[in-house]
Amino acid sequence: MFDARTHYIATSDGDHIEIYGTIRDVEQHQTARLNRQAAYNIGRQLNYLYDDVEAGLFGEAARTGRFATYLKTVKDQWPLPEITTPP
Repeated sequence: MFDARTHYIATSDGDHIEIYGTIRDVEQHQTARLNRQAAYNIGRQLNYLYDDVEAGLFGEAARTGRFATYLKTVKDQWPLPEITTPP
């Protein structure tokens, strides 16, 4: 088993995220992040947002629209693991 130490993973925008934990923790975080990114279909998001705007869903009503429920579903299906900080 590997020691818990600080590791860095690259994000899609070129930044780096600092993760404190084992190599397995880093791999699980990376896998969850990539799965979540793949599930976020930008074209679908924009279509749902357009549909909600056309339906007049603003303010509190927008929380029940297709756009908000789609994003909630993706976030619930692919939660990111907690990032622990060094003790």
